[in-house]
Amino acid sequence: MPHTPITLLIFLVILDYGAARSSPSRFIDNGNGTVHDAVSGLVWQQTDDSAQRTWSEAVAYCDGLQLGSTASWRLPYKQEALLLVDHRIPAPGPVIASKLFLSAKPTRYWIANAYIGDLSQHWFLGGDSGYAYYADNSNRFMVRCVSGRPQPQPVFVDNGDFTVTDRTTELTWQQGEGGAMTWKDAVNYCSGLSLAIYRDWRLPDTTELQSLTDAARLKPAVDTAYFPKVQSTHYWTAIEYAADAGKAWEVGFGNGDLYFHAKTDLAYVRCVRP
Repeated sequence: MPHTPITLLIFLVILDYGAARSSPSRFIDNGNGTVHDAVSGLVWQQTDDSAQRTWSEAVAYCDGLQLGSTASWRLPYKQEALLLVDHRIPAPGPVIASKLFLSAKPTRYWIANAYIGDLSQHWFLGGDSGYAYYADNSNRFMVRCVSGRPQPQPVFVDNGDFTVTDRTTELTWQQGEGGAMTWKDAVNYCSGLSLAIYRDWRLPDTTELQSLTDAARLKPAVDTAYFPKVQSTHYWTAIEYAADAGKAWEVGFGNGDLYFHAKTDLAYVRCVRP
């Protein structure tokens, strides 16, 4: 039997991964108050207890949680919390990706990552629209705990052709800067880009672009060893803001925030493939 070319094998794996991400069966009800994410392998607390807590209280709550057959619970990291978000759901949400998460509320949920610019603040997820920002630890927000091995960090490879591949996601990124432009121009720029041997470039979605950010870095919040000319400003994603067709989501490469802005605003662009 002929051998399958390695490029085809990688392509098939990526297809399977993409299909799993978009599949409605990604989240599975374990029947014991927990939900399993078949893609990431994480197990989530299905129903929050409606209590609002300071950040330290939220950590203690997850550390002491006894639920299902899972022994070790914790606050989710930013990239993990965003796995639960469906930005196609319009505000005021809640913008939760699956109806299995009972009692989800359009409010703020604590995240484990400290804001590196001020350690008295931590990140939170805005459950009304899906934005990510930071606030003082004394604020009282909701909690949804998670269990499982933290999601792997990017493993970048400089391909030597002005592209960078992340071996964790198998996405290949434009290494250089496309400049500042409107959202429509950014979409057209990526779809028309010819770089290295590739012509299938596109504007990344929110989760993909967030994967380049590192909560331990600031101004920029991106690894400059692989992206040396990255700007500490906002970069467009392909995802439109569901509550207003005139806006789209951006990721801030200065600090790693996620928010929406008018499509006519100027922001930078970094294309991705496949």
